[in-house]
Amino acid sequence: MMYRDQALDKYRIERERDLFDWILFDFLFKFTNRQQIYHGEAASDVQRLTHALHAKGLACVSNSAAADTILIYITFAYIAPGSPTMAEAAKFLQQKGEKLVIPIFGGLSSPAIKQQAKASGWDDEGILRGLTHIMGIDKEHRGLSLEILAGEVKDHRARSMRSPQRFDIFLSHAGEDKEFVRVLRAKLQTQYRCFLDERSIDAGKPGIAQLKDAAARCRLALFVLSDRSIKKRWPVRELRIFKQNGVPIFVVWYKLLREQVEQYACNPPRDLLQNEGAKEFLEEVLYRSDIKSIHYDIQGWNNPNNEEYSQRIQRKLNKILAPN
Repeated sequence: MMYRDQALDKYRIERERDLFDWILFDFLFKFTNRQQIYHGEAASDVQRLTHALHAKGLACVSNSAAADTILIYITFAYIAPGSPTMAEAAKFLQQKGEKLVIPIFGGLSSPAIKQQAKASGWDDEGILRGLTHIMGIDKEHRGLSLEILAGEVKDHRARSMRSPQRFDIFLSHAGEDKEFVRVLRAKLQTQYRCFLDERSIDAGKPGIAQLKDAAARCRLALFVLSDRSIKKRWPVRELRIFKQNGVPIFVVWYKLLREQVEQYACNPPRDLLQNEGAKEFLEEVLYRSDIKSIHYDIQGWNNPNNEEYSQRIQRKLNKILAPN
């Protein structure tokens, strides 16, 4: 099924072709009972998502050749070895230079598919790796409603037609701190263009390339310093990108005490040492006066009020980013 802007008249429909493509799974009933359940859930989700997109001003058409955006709704049955839909996915992946291709991870999260792709016989042609390489919308992992999902599809498509934007603030963090970072972004976004991976990476394009470009070109890097982020590969890798491109770093201490960081700097644990530059960065945070930072009150350091802390951070950033 494809989608187009419902409000357009026939002439504009023919000219702009604001269309989407769905892959459905009528063949799946030949599989096991478990996969039949997945099929039923997927078909129901697709139908409900169709209504949600319709409510956003998008309608369904039937010609995939005319579509400029393709949505691939992925469930367990969809990726089964020998599934005809895998051949369809390969065909659509080949068109990603011409069309916007957005994988939607419905019944399986993107991390689960990456793990499944490593199993023998599951991804001999690299199709699963191709689906997870381009940025999709992880409905399963993020727990998105179909209404929110429909809104993100529309937003991604609109952004794909614009030139890449330069962000004011890049929010670098560990996934375990995402709840706090979402509250922080909501506060900062009222004044600044903030990069947050789950909201700012355009679907249908390689996510890593977009992340690197945003990190290199932002005005300020906000690094959420926690016991998780300093031991994770990607936050530490982002730190290197900031430094290589001369991006100033603002450190937000989160559920972490100076005494803990001093201990890590003197006697770093193995999971910290495996990330190049992590130990050196902790030493810079501790001893370099030019690195600006903010701490939560010592009384509630391990259970901060995210809303109140975000307001304090916003006030401090207003001083840092204020025009000269």
